[in-house]
Amino acid sequence: MAQIELKFESFEELVDFSKKILGVAEEQAHPVYKESKVTYGTQSATPAQQTPAAAPPVQPVAAPTVPVQAPPVQTAAPVQAAPVAPVVPTVEHTYTLDDLANAAMTLMDKGMQTQLQNLLAGYGVEALPALPKNQYGNFATALRGMGANI
Repeated sequence: MAQIELKFESFEELVDFSKKILGVAEEQAHPVYKESKVTYGTQSATPAQQTPAAAPPVQPVAAPTVPVQAPPVQTAAPVQAAPVAPVVPTVEHTYTLDDLANAAMTLMDKGMQTQLQNLLAGYGVEALPALPKNQYGNFATALRGMGANI
């Protein structure tokens, strides 16, 4: 919303401004405003207290219409929250040497001995019993990737 604040030093200044805004000519102004001079604290009679002699009739003047445009309202774009994936509790499965050996045996039955030997070499060992226990989970994942049911 726009707000305009006007300050006037005197009543006459306010009247002059009003006349200019309304487009009232000087001769159409009310005689009291045209001739009056306000003095405070005295008992002198002002022209408003006297009866004016045949004041010209005042005709109402329509105020010019000025289109007022409201400033454009800026609205923030709606913020869309990223969908939150439900947290699924996970339990780290521990594998034993027997679990790994059984899975490896199923792959050997499918004729994948060479791939198993390459996998073991990738872990730096020649046989499954030499695989460090901290690598059992990763090795099980690799076996699963090769098609083993583990």
